[in-house]
Amino acid sequence: MTQLVCQQCEQTIGYMFGEKVDVLYGQCTSCSQDENDSDAE
Repeated sequence: MTQLVCQQCEQTIGYMFGEKVDVLYGQCTSCSQDENDSDAE
């Protein structure tokens, strides 16, 4: 379920803050890493 939210965030920001994607993009990407961490453990 978390993955869906992350993906949507990337698109939503890309469309709304196309230029400020870098700032919000960082937070969205963090979610993806968080999921990987859980899987690795």
